[in-house]
Amino acid sequence: AAAAGGGGAAGAAGGPPLAVAAPALAALPEGSWAALHGCRSCTFGVLRAVVYALRERIPEAELPVRARGRQDCWYGRSCRTATHRPDHAARLSHICEQRRFG
Repeated sequence: AAAAGGGGAAGAAGGPPLAVAAPALAALPEGSWAALHGCRSCTFGVLRAVVYALRERIPEAELPVRARGRQDCWYGRSCRTATHRPDHAARLSHICEQRRFG
């Protein structure tokens, strides 16, 4: 039974909150990529993923003022509206996972 007045997980367990480590980000390969060859579609897919990963690692405090404090788009990185509506792309953050489906 939970202690009177406590309703949180830490109160129910009777101990301090536990520190949970964030998952490690994948490291980018070192060295030159000049010797790699790929078709246009695959090359753009890899570059798009690398740019997204680099942007995702920038702390909000280091972003330009115009990019700070944006609400996440429900469709996140899968948003199609952001590709053809610049006002939507500028108003919401798309550096997040999709939260709404359908």
